[in-house]
Amino acid sequence: MPVNCQILYRDRFVPKATLFEQRGYLLGRDPQCDIHVDHADVSRRHAHLRYDGESWQLTDLNSSNGTFINGQRQTRIQLDGPMLVTLGSLDFQLTPLSHRELTTDINHAAWLQKRVQSALQQCAAAGSVAAMLDSARRTAMPLLNSDRAALIFLDTDTSIQACRGYPEWLDDGSFSGSTTLIRQAAKAAVPIAANNAQTHQHLQHQPSVQRHRIKAAIACPVLQAGQVIAVFYADSLHDHHLFTQQDIDLLQAFARQLAMHLSLASIDEQLEQLESRLHQQYA
Repeated sequence: MPVNCQILYRDRFVPKATLFEQRGYLLGRDPQCDIHVDHADVSRRHAHLRYDGESWQLTDLNSSNGTFINGQRQTRIQLDGPMLVTLGSLDFQLTPLSHRELTTDINHAAWLQKRVQSALQQCAAAGSVAAMLDSARRTAMPLLNSDRAALIFLDTDTSIQACRGYPEWLDDGSFSGSTTLIRQAAKAAVPIAANNAQTHQHLQHQPSVQRHRIKAAIACPVLQAGQVIAVFYADSLHDHHLFTQQDIDLLQAFARQLAMHLSLASIDEQLEQLESRLHQQYA
């Protein structure tokens, strides 16, 4: 029985890992650990996870800050089902899988990849930037399984200039997503996801996160000529929603497609202007 292990960092996203029964796994801050955990509250060799032939067992290795279930310190934990385990102050989602469920996960990933390729082909066939954005909204948003999603166009100072995709946000004054996450993605020029925004060290005290009870959010920058001009943004208002590496890959693919469309549109506009000047010069 394999187990999925997801580290729920409060300030960044890492993909889940699938662990198999044939061996044990060390979890800790030491880079040599099987599951490397980059967090100050986690000991260098914090815990050991292994399958004993009947169930997965997580054993605390006399860590400094302890291993917890529902706030109660534990020395050994038996995974009888999905569990949220805390090492020090950092949460881990551990989910045992049957081999049938693992096969279903693999098949779902393959199906999703085909859907993504189909969606990108539709976007590539779009005749204009507007048509491409409409195609992205129709195809990508259901794949993200988010409550809200939009393309956020930014000013040079990363302020929201306009939104497209989520009707209530078309007027930037009504935007109720996480501007903090958007600015972080724009500044770093890389995708950023937060799967527990209510405890995220940079988001938990933000008015939009608290007021609208945002539980998870993802932001992926769109670059043109090395500059971030927009951000694909999506969020969820429901508990236990997790954005995945596949979601990041999907948004990055759409971001590249949009950047290409914008570049081609810019070239077409420059050619039209040149043709107009030549016509005026030699008319």
